[in-house]
Amino acid sequence: MREDLNTKEIILQAAEIEFLEKGFAGTRTTVIAKRAGVTHSMLHYYFQTKENIFKTVLTNKIQLLTKTFSTINENENLPFNERIKFFIEKHFDFIAANPNLAIFMYSEIISNEQNRKILLETLSPIFETVLSNLASLIAREVANETIRPIKPIDLMINIVSLNIVTFMALPFVNRFKSDFLTIDSKYFLEKRKEQNVQFILACLRL
Repeated sequence: MREDLNTKEIILQAAEIEFLEKGFAGTRTTVIAKRAGVTHSMLHYYFQTKENIFKTVLTNKIQLLTKTFSTINENENLPFNERIKFFIEKHFDFIAANPNLAIFMYSEIISNEQNRKILLETLSPIFETVLSNLASLIAREVANETIRPIKPIDLMINIVSLNIVTFMALPFVNRFKSDFLTIDSKYFLEKRKEQNVQFILACLRL
């Protein structure tokens, strides 16, 4: 049983790399099997089709993403600004650990109705809870005159888009840093995470 779990995990890890690099259409199960170090028949035994492998990889990533969004409901004893800071940093770190995921999800989910359905079914329940709790937090802070009014969905979009754009810019930083920049990628990301937090919190101030 343990060996089966390890083999399946190895196949999924190999498949994730292939899907993120080449997309669903460009990925071949024979290449996944070769990367995983298993036979094609063994891959077929565990997953039967490329669609099943893709759905498993996609679902796993979406579940990780939902855990990231759930962090905004944690640390109830922290002040509002600290909770927002914690969420921004957690989301940023998630993207850093999965740098190709945003573009992959956009290209595969937007263009594929079945994948979009998987995303909505998985994310919708947690999103409703997150936005509901965030609305309560915002309402309390607005009533206390500590922040300006903002819709929960707008705040969420601001955070997510700001973090994602950072990683979309990273290839340009890597490409031109020798000519125009004196910072390395790690330093760039550390500073951007700090600045993203500062920017969002500044936008909330009265």
